[in-house]
Amino acid sequence: MNRKANGRRIGVGGNDSGKNSGGKDGYGKNGGGGNDRGSVTVFLIIITAGMLLFTSLLIDFSRIAAFNRKLDGATRAAVRSVLAAYDAGLYERYGLFARGGTPDDDIMGPVLEDWLNGPDGGHFRLLDARLVEYGTNVSQVLGDHDVFRRQVLEEMKYKAPIDLTLELASKLKPMSGAMKEAAAAVDLLERLRKLYERREQHLAAAIEAQREAANAAKDANLDSLLPLQGTAGLSRDTVQDVAAGYAQYTAWIAADASREEGTEPVYAAEIAAYERMARAVSQDLRQSSMQAEQAHRRMETLALQELELARQINREMSETAARARTSAAGRDSGFVRLGESAVQGGAASIPAGAEDDLRQIRDTVDQLLLPDDWFDEFREEIVSQAAEYASFYAEAGVFQSSVSAALGGYGGDGSALHDGARRLQALYGRFYEKYIRPGTVIAAREQALQSSQQVSREAKRKQAEADEMWKRVRGVLHQLRADPGTEEQREEFRLLEQAYRSNLAFNEAAAGPPPEAAGLPDEAGDMSGDAAGLSEGLFGSMADMLEHVRDPLYIGEYTIQRFSTFDPRNFTGFLGVTGPGEEADDAAADSGGLAEAFNLGNQEAEYILYGFHDPVANIAAAYGELFAFRLAIRTMEGLIVNKSLAHPLLILPAALLYGLKMAVEDMISFAREGAAPLSKYVPVRLTYADYLRLFMLLHGGDAGRLSRMIAVIERNTGTDLSLTPAGVSGEVRASVNLWFLPGLMRTVNRLGVLEGKVAGNRYETSETIGWSY
Repeated sequence: MNRKANGRRIGVGGNDSGKNSGGKDGYGKNGGGGNDRGSVTVFLIIITAGMLLFTSLLIDFSRIAAFNRKLDGATRAAVRSVLAAYDAGLYERYGLFARGGTPDDDIMGPVLEDWLNGPDGGHFRLLDARLVEYGTNVSQVLGDHDVFRRQVLEEMKYKAPIDLTLELASKLKPMSGAMKEAAAAVDLLERLRKLYERREQHLAAAIEAQREAANAAKDANLDSLLPLQGTAGLSRDTVQDVAAGYAQYTAWIAADASREEGTEPVYAAEIAAYERMARAVSQDLRQSSMQAEQAHRRMETLALQELELARQINREMSETAARARTSAAGRDSGFVRLGESAVQGGAASIPAGAEDDLRQIRDTVDQLLLPDDWFDEFREEIVSQAAEYASFYAEAGVFQSSVSAALGGYGGDGSALHDGARRLQALYGRFYEKYIRPGTVIAAREQALQSSQQVSREAKRKQAEADEMWKRVRGVLHQLRADPGTEEQREEFRLLEQAYRSNLAFNEAAAGPPPEAAGLPDEAGDMSGDAAGLSEGLFGSMADMLEHVRDPLYIGEYTIQRFSTFDPRNFTGFLGVTGPGEEADDAAADSGGLAEAFNLGNQEAEYILYGFHDPVANIAAAYGELFAFRLAIRTMEGLIVNKSLAHPLLILPAALLYGLKMAVEDMISFAREGAAPLSKYVPVRLTYADYLRLFMLLHGGDAGRLSRMIAVIERNTGTDLSLTPAGVSGEVRASVNLWFLPGLMRTVNRLGVLEGKVAGNRYETSETIGWSY
């Protein structure tokens, strides 16, 4: 009872309400009513406490989330503010962004404070944020090729004068068809010219071998043993003398044989003299004809060899012409692609039908070819000459045998000697007429080649003029290349090379083999071929740019705009010309200032383009290509101007001579005015810088070019771009106070819900943001 009561009293909170209630409907009767109402109260307290606990947890979670969001924004703003302090000099000069100016911490701290707590930090703050630590790290440097290229492309994407480049393409497009045909014609004519000259040399050697073989008989004095008409009066015994004297010889022998016994022979001296004469003549004939026969065999072999070599070269010429026709029909050349591009061609006055004229010039090469049966006929002549002499030689042997028989008493009536002498005379007479004098067979063969030989001589004369002209131009270019520059200039390029190689190493890029200056060919024809190849490359580069390749255009244009280029007017004194308003003496005096013009600061673009660590080599390379391109265009004009010469051997050297003269005038125009007309048919003027733009497209870009650009910038600014930030990452660590239950947040954080940590009554986290220009 007491335990229950006690329990009841305890159940009603310790008052006496149960005792006083009385009656069966009171609380005391059932005893449990007060116990239920107290349980509800405790339950409500528990529910309320849980709700408060959960609400406080949500509030702190919300504050932490807001704090994280605000810290992210503050870090981003701080990093952007740090990058806002850029190197103004580097940007103004090269359009490149790199970190510079105020130290990072001096910018970052105030920005973070303003973002986290606002300028009114003394008022009530929902987030009591505190900076714990902050700083920046370099994430990108301007010396990195990818970073540098990206900034250059971004800079030029908005500033590159695309219209200017398209204008260049529009000026070149109308010439593409004519240049294609001209390049094909020059290439084919030059190849065939060289083959033609080799073939003619072999043919001449074959004819010379024929003539030497024939002259071997003449040099052996066979005509003195077998005198022909017009060769009488020689004081030498002849074959005819042997035959004619045989009857007298036999008569002398018979007379002495019928003399009286005991008397001396009357004709012994005469008989001995005849025998000596007959033996000497037959032996001389045999010996001389043998020497000539040996010479004939040698010369026949040589002539046939030379003829076969000529035949092979003629076949090579035919195959070369056939391949040229096939390749000319192809549509993948730079000329064709630019001609078929969508760019609108500019106004041009290329003569109507010029392409057809140039194509016809190419087709005239058939005049240089010889049919195969021509060589068969020539071979037959060589073989027939040797065979005819072999017949004569054999007859000379028969005659010697007849003489021996006759002198041995077996000559009979001498008819064998007479017949042999007549046959020898006839054989040698025919041989002499056909191959010695007048030498109708050899003369006819030479006459067959005479017309082409006349053209060949005239072509060689014109080619000699062109070669002499090219020799003078080549000498000027060699003189330019031979200038070593001053010691100060060489030292400047040595330091530049160190910076270049250092940047290559930083980018882990291979330097590649050092550039080699392109050699200048000895002959004008070879130079014209090189020029044609260069022009096709330039037209192809323009086509690539129009189709899909824009990066080389941007990088090349950036080079032209931001770096110095050589002023061609520096060459006025060097070339011996005067500029506008200059006196000749002034121009000559300017040649002394040419050495100073080779300073790096006057040729940065040329160095970036070609990469020679030499004061003069880059200028020489640029002017070599400039001259080659001008030569290609002017040679095209020369082909059109000289097409009336009709023969390919005459057209080509005349066109080369014209091209060389006009290209030299163009170079003088560059030296005087800094520009020259593109062509007599396209009279727009292009500057030296315009051609550098084309050469930039021609040579494309690589790691070496980017490193050279960076090296020049470093030399000019004194800034090591490999250490110059172009992107930074900001790292900030901050905390915010917790309003309610830090211990509970610490427990919750063990579940990995929070990104930071709870230290005391504050939540602490860090934020890292990277940004670049």
